[in-house]
Amino acid sequence: MAILTMFEIHGDPDELMSKMESAVPAEEVQQMAGQHGGISNTVVKTDQGIMVVNQWDSEDGMQAMATEMRPKVEGSGVGPQVNWRMYEVLSHRTTGG
Repeated sequence: MAILTMFEIHGDPDELMSKMESAVPAEEVQQMAGQHGGISNTVVKTDQGIMVVNQWDSEDGMQAMATEMRPKVEGSGVGPQVNWRMYEVLSHRTTGG
């Protein structure tokens, strides 16, 4: 069952993105996510910082990725995840072009 997860990290958006990239480079995150069934990753700027929206093939894959990422991000200065949510995906479409 595919899932969608969402969470926020509060702080300066540019600073948060820089700290996340320093902790785990985007290429490494992309490779790890691919190994764990990651489908998509979107990061948006909010009034409080950033919101991260991820889609996964399964909850097990998401949990495996979180277990692998947690030690890499701890100590990076990126704040805690807040307002964490998970939803079952009923439909997912992309547009060509």
